[in-house]
Amino acid sequence: MKLPLSIIVPTKNEEAYLAGLLQSIRAQSAQPAEIIVADADSTDRTRAIAKEYGAKVTQGGNHPGIGRNRGAAAATQPLLLFLDADVSLPDNEFLKVTTDEFEKRKLGVACCLALITSGNMVDRLGVKMINTYFSFTEMFLKNGVGYCTFITTKMHKAIGGYNEKIVITEDQDYVARASKLGKFRFLREKKIIVSLRRYEHEGRVRLFIKYFYVTMYLLFKIKITKGKIPYSFTHSYLKKN
Repeated sequence: MKLPLSIIVPTKNEEAYLAGLLQSIRAQSAQPAEIIVADADSTDRTRAIAKEYGAKVTQGGNHPGIGRNRGAAAATQPLLLFLDADVSLPDNEFLKVTTDEFEKRKLGVACCLALITSGNMVDRLGVKMINTYFSFTEMFLKNGVGYCTFITTKMHKAIGGYNEKIVITEDQDYVARASKLGKFRFLREKKIIVSLRRYEHEGRVRLFIKYFYVTMYLLFKIKITKGKIPYSFTHSYLKKN
């Protein structure tokens, strides 16, 4: 069974994670019509891995938002699913169930709640709290998450895609603009497995403080278009600090 769905994955040096995601996609009972890897000149085996799994490889950019836009420009299907390279699908019914829920609820844009399969009790509690926060604020804050976003191709084009000038929180900005044209919700039938690599590299306290500042910017509707908060597509700054 083929779904009228284009999956888009922005990448840069993701050989450690990409195969896991693509393998979980290929194990699905209902397959997407296409997988597009928008790669930002990786120097590792990212592009080779993408091709091994039958993905279409297109040129990305030095930020996920750029990669998502370029991947969407190459897409041919009426429904888009943006995934980060370090997530994986929890079971072989994920795509079928989530696309069915998206259509049945008549959504224009939707995101997935997070699931972790490793980590300590603090990590599990933290993810549960974040999921609860997203669930209770979805009606008025429109907190999108970049690691898993469904949207119709028509709506993506109508809002002009991701704002490529935003350094961080481009996913929230994207969902906020899309929600003005169509209904936004977090999907409830399935969660998606997310990576803890930022927790592990940055540290839990440091990451909490960072996203506290991010939340303040969001509440005051300030777009982060300069490097006021550390961010790296390749996580290179994590190794320096």
